[in-house]
Amino acid sequence: MQASFLLAAAVALAGGYWDDAWHTERGRDSFFIAPHLAIYAGIASAGSALAGIAFQRARRDGWHQALADRSLRLAAVALAATMVSAPIDNVWHVAFGRDAVLWSPPHMLGIVGAMGLAFAMLLQSRDGTRAGTAMTACAASLVVAAGMFTVAEYETDVPQFAPVWYPVAFAFAASITLGLVRTAWPAKSAATVAAGGHAMFFLLVSLAVTAVGFRSPALPLLMVIGPAVDLAARRGWNTMRTATAISILTMAFVVPVRQRFNHLGRDVPGAAMALPLSWLASMAGLALAAWRKPRMPAVGRLVSVAVVIFAAITGSASAHDPGQGTPAGTVRWRAELRGHVIAVDVDTRALCHGVPGRLVARRGGQTRSTSLMAGGCSRHATLRLGTCQAG
Repeated sequence: MQASFLLAAAVALAGGYWDDAWHTERGRDSFFIAPHLAIYAGIASAGSALAGIAFQRARRDGWHQALADRSLRLAAVALAATMVSAPIDNVWHVAFGRDAVLWSPPHMLGIVGAMGLAFAMLLQSRDGTRAGTAMTACAASLVVAAGMFTVAEYETDVPQFAPVWYPVAFAFAASITLGLVRTAWPAKSAATVAAGGHAMFFLLVSLAVTAVGFRSPALPLLMVIGPAVDLAARRGWNTMRTATAISILTMAFVVPVRQRFNHLGRDVPGAAMALPLSWLASMAGLALAAWRKPRMPAVGRLVSVAVVIFAAITGSASAHDPGQGTPAGTVRWRAELRGHVIAVDVDTRALCHGVPGRLVARRGGQTRSTSLMAGGCSRHATLRLGTCQAG
């Protein structure tokens, strides 16, 4: 049953990456798209496996003992959160428009639910046998895969928020996921194994996404963070020292690689600003991962509140709406944002006869449009956005 649960959870997470690629290239044309079906079929299958695990436990120990199992209760709550995120997400899009932002409340609810499911199975699988160790490694890898999905937009070159928040989000996600793995699985190389398993899972997902015609996200860079977390645990480092190591590696290795090979851009602030923010985020992640440890530093709770405040000041997301309707063809275009006015030049030589006549910007349920002024086989338009942003 545990193997079935983990396989179903893996299918749901793979569907999440497929969904991200679908939204990036095609937009959100329907709730009943293939990636959504894969996600919720995987979650439903995980729920069935969870029911089977609970029934087995009840037959062996009685329902009282089964219901007293904290990991099963956590799995049930996480499953409910993940399932309810689907209708909430649909309502969200109806209210605020088709545009897709990963850090929306329903999306984050689904991510946290998936991470909770994987963590519950991580707690369930620790029986000391060889098969149990393999299950533990798989569950730990899925914990990391679920949590690190929060930075998928940056790693698929469609960031919706300013680049400064990438190292902050990365440090937080890496800290809380690897911290949870270390908390539940005290093996010497637990974080390294989880990071390596995440990379293997990601490779398989990338091959699958590419096979169905979509672009895969960038290779995860946790393999440099996992060994550092294990080393810190073996040497008995406290939360502050471990967070320092994670934030330094994030700024010294992860961010430069993303700037070199992805479209993260050069406007990630220098260490004077981004390093302290990443350190605070890492502190919060590690503190939350060890929330029930009796001597968890009080500063961890304060930092957790600080991260919530930072989340509130991230600013408005840039628009990402690949369009709708029947594709007219491919054009080259350039957009320049000047305050609240966007100027667009479109080179339409490939489709001189049948070029759309209007420029439309959609964001948060608002729509602004203007005519495209013809000039041979090119078009030009300026559009005042007001409170609506485009990117």
